[in-house]
Amino acid sequence: MEGIATREAVNRGFQYNQLDNGIRAVQNGLCDGFYAINNALKDGFFSIVSSQKDCCCETNRNIESVKYEMSKGFCDVIQNAQLNTRDILESQNAGVQKILDYMCANEKQALRDRIATLETSGIIQAQTQNLVSQLQPVPRPAYLVSSPYASYNPATLYGGFGGCGYGGYGFGY
Repeated sequence: MEGIATREAVNRGFQYNQLDNGIRAVQNGLCDGFYAINNALKDGFFSIVSSQKDCCCETNRNIESVKYEMSKGFCDVIQNAQLNTRDILESQNAGVQKILDYMCANEKQALRDRIATLETSGIIQAQTQNLVSQLQPVPRPAYLVSSPYASYNPATLYGGFGGCGYGGYGFGY
């Protein structure tokens, strides 16, 4: 009896067909779902990559901006320190210069006073010497006369060298 289908066989065929259609529907649903999930993940991944790329670029720009601002601020700090140091040194130099000028002025005045004192004392000494020479407190002879003691020589008396008979030879008299 081949070729003749029984009711049971037809019924089983319909059941298998329905199961087969159900499996295909599930299979198509799974494929469609995975396709949709795959597309959503792919789109999400690309948007995440794109946003991360933009985020990284933005972060790099922000880092570079912060580096620039920090280096600019550091340069400003160094320049201010240099200017302040220069101002301090100039102030100190001006103060020391004033002290040195004051000391030099005092020294010059002291030297002027000393010169004036010495000139005054020199003038007074010259006047005193002039008065003393004019008043002549010591007797001075009117003309020069040889001393009577200058012609006395004991080596020439009594035959030379005091009368001992040597005659002064060889002694340099």
